[in-house]
Amino acid sequence: MKKHILIITILFFSKNYAQNILANKNQKKWFSTVELGFSIPNETKYNSSLLDVNGNYLEGLSLKLSNKATYGALYTLNYPILRRLSLGVIGGYSYHIQPEISNVKLGGIIRYHFVDANLANFYLLSTYRFSLNENFKNGGLGGNIRLGISFSILEEASYSLILNGFWNYSSHETKKPLILSNEGPGFIFIKGYGISLGIQF
Repeated sequence: MKKHILIITILFFSKNYAQNILANKNQKKWFSTVELGFSIPNETKYNSSLLDVNGNYLEGLSLKLSNKATYGALYTLNYPILRRLSLGVIGGYSYHIQPEISNVKLGGIIRYHFVDANLANFYLLSTYRFSLNENFKNGGLGGNIRLGISFSILEEASYSLILNGFWNYSSHETKKPLILSNEGPGFIFIKGYGISLGIQF
């Protein structure tokens, strides 16, 4: 009789343990986000140099440019790797009004979720850019770093509406003069804040 009770007890706890494992595995699933957003810079800076007719350095050039908006779209594919941590890949597009800068972006994102499986999270992303403008180089020291917070404003069975607020930094290396004809290669640095609206599914 004692053996039967022991066997039943072991089977009971084994069943519960297996169910907990399966439940945890089911929580680990891929999720995607698609979002549209914009940012307004609080600093747009251009650093370059002036050259003589032989291409020799004359003096440095540093200018503050007008702060114009940047618009963009992002798609992320994410997977939870720890209890509150997920990693993902990014594809996107951005367009800065003035000077005109358009890029295709590829990169990665890491998220820290406030509560297990909750949509609210802090995130850090970094992307490599592919310039669509002849005035700018691909990659190089250019790119995009974004630190933000994301949370849901509407949750449905198959998707959720999400709102993001973020700090944004990007740099862009030039390969042609932007202002004066005798400029050497330079960099545009853009820092600012933005918001985006998207869907998580």
